[in-house]
Amino acid sequence: MTGLCAKVALSNATVAFDKLYTYAVPPELHSTLLEGMRVLVPFGRGNIKKQGIVFSLCEGELKGLKGISAVIDKEPVLNDEMLKLAQFMQDRCFCTYYDAVNAMLPTGLSFNLVNYYSANEEFSPEILESTEREVYDFLFSKGEKSESFLKTELGVNEELLKNLVLKEAVIKSCDAKRKMGDLTQKWVKITCEEIPQKLTAKQSGVIRLLSDVGACSVKEVCYFLGVTQSVVDNLVKKGLLAYFEKPAFRVTYRAKEENRKNITLTDEQQSAFDGLISDYKNPEGKVSLLYGITGSGKTQVFLKLVDSVIGDNKGVIVMVPEIALTPQLVGIFTERYGDKIAVFHSGLSLGQRMDEWKRIKEGKALIAIGTRSAIFAPFSNLGLIIIDEEQEHTYKSEKTPRFHTVDLAKYRTAYNKGLLCLA
Repeated sequence: MTGLCAKVALSNATVAFDKLYTYAVPPELHSTLLEGMRVLVPFGRGNIKKQGIVFSLCEGELKGLKGISAVIDKEPVLNDEMLKLAQFMQDRCFCTYYDAVNAMLPTGLSFNLVNYYSANEEFSPEILESTEREVYDFLFSKGEKSESFLKTELGVNEELLKNLVLKEAVIKSCDAKRKMGDLTQKWVKITCEEIPQKLTAKQSGVIRLLSDVGACSVKEVCYFLGVTQSVVDNLVKKGLLAYFEKPAFRVTYRAKEENRKNITLTDEQQSAFDGLISDYKNPEGKVSLLYGITGSGKTQVFLKLVDSVIGDNKGVIVMVPEIALTPQLVGIFTERYGDKIAVFHSGLSLGQRMDEWKRIKEGKALIAIGTRSAIFAPFSNLGLIIIDEEQEHTYKSEKTPRFHTVDLAKYRTAYNKGLLCLA
């Protein structure tokens, strides 16, 4: 019998058994599972739950295949380009598939597998020992609890839980829990068609504002009207308004308004720019070198080149060798491009890194600026990569996966038929 199969790379795999494993896709997942999504799958003789990511979907023989247990993501976290880049890294850098995947994804987006235990209601607890009976009775009365909760609150060890599972007194399950949640803001909107006349002046002001704008964050309502949240709470209790959550982003810098002043280049700069823009327009993609001493005006050439690329609605990656150089470059680019830039470096918090990654993936930013990690910016249509001071050793990763940024940049520009500018 043939059907839909998935080629899955497993997390925590050693090099010895790192490969793409074939799993059957259950019928209920046919319409939702896509390449680049993370899944839970059974592995080994004990069918231990493992996390994996789908590299490809295909038709194949289902006989003897284990099925995918669950899909973790609502949408793919890696597109076709990044999946192929992961395969390139696995082949080139002596790392596992998931080493490459983890390098591409922000840490906050990762999942931990958490074990949960619940009481088997059909089990007769009389045969249990006193300590085992206490755990069983606790789970029977309180419901499902995580392994870490049981260890902390009841002082339970793994051996006791294992025995309870073997005796079928408790049921063990496994679920994926994300390391960091999305940042959200509380918003409010009008929910009724007819507004009653008996409202206070402050309540009427809130209604008028929301009638004009449709919906607004509670923080902005309070700020613009000079009211407290209790005013909004009372309108919600009356059934006139309703709260809802809206995604927000953690700010890494204060964006300025775009101010694209006309750039006047010298003859030498213009000659360099003409050569680079010609290479950029080459349908096969190109790698070019821009050489100039400090103060020769390379940044002006960069800016004019970036203007052309984002004018085509394509993504740009600008890389520097050290974190110390990032703020200076961010200041220059922010003044010219406003909130179209996203920043990548190790000095950001986990939440900030995750939000900058999401802004690029959702198309809210067209320019990624940063150190080595910026090479993994998730652009769907990448046009230009600039690696400043490309001779610096910091572009080589000294931890797994051990890659050279220039090699990955060449791969990405070749895939997108764009321009790699080594400076």
